[in-house]
Parts: sequence; C-alpha cells; structure tokens
Amino acid sequence: MTVRRYAAHIATVIVALCVALAMPASQLRTRLVTETCCCPDPSHCHCPPEKPDPKGCPAMKPCHKVQHETVAPEAPSVVEPAVVATAAQPRVTVVAFVQPIVPEPAPSPDEPYGPS
Repeated sequence: MTVRRYAAHIATVIVALCVALAMPASQLRTRLVTETCCCPDPSHCHCPPEKPDPKGCPAMKPCHKVQHETVAPEAPSVVEPAVVATAAQPRVTVVAFVQPIVPEPAPSPDEPYGPS
C-alpha cells in the first residue's frame, strides 16, 4: 500500500513540475517571419530596385517578394473580479407565545379504608 502511495505522490510532483514549467513558456510571445519570392531560389532572391513611376499611376511591382510575419497570441492576463460586499438580509422569525397549561389542583385523597 505504501508503494502505491509513493508512486502517486511522485506522479503528482512530476505533473506539477511540468505544469509549472509549461505555463510560463506558453506566455512567451513567439514570432515567425516567412518570405516568399517568385525566384526559383528563394534564399537568393534578387529583385530589381524599385523606381518611382514618373506618371504617378499605380503599377505592379516587378518583384513579388512578400514577407509574412506570424505572431503567436498572448494569453490574456487574469483580472480578479471586483468583490461587492452586501449586507445580509435580516431574517424574520415567528415565535408563537403559548400560555402554559396550568395543572388542576390534585384531587383530595380518599377516606382511608377501615371499619367505621
């Protein structure tokens, strides 16, 4: 019986440590930047320099290099709810007052048995 108790205690401690380490790590803000390019080799993407359009008309850019930034959401911080103190409502109790029954006087003792 004690071996089972020690095994349960050790398992509880291990789970508590895992949760204690995982919770702060889950609160970290992680970020991932991915770049896509139309070139065959995205690691050496050589886009021509952008020149401003002299006519001022919108035009497509010659390079389609796109950068996506993915940010993991943060867990919301815990906000304690406001405690509202209210007075307890008074309790109404009904007490019935009943007069105690007054006992009647004891009967007079019978005459003793005997010769008359």
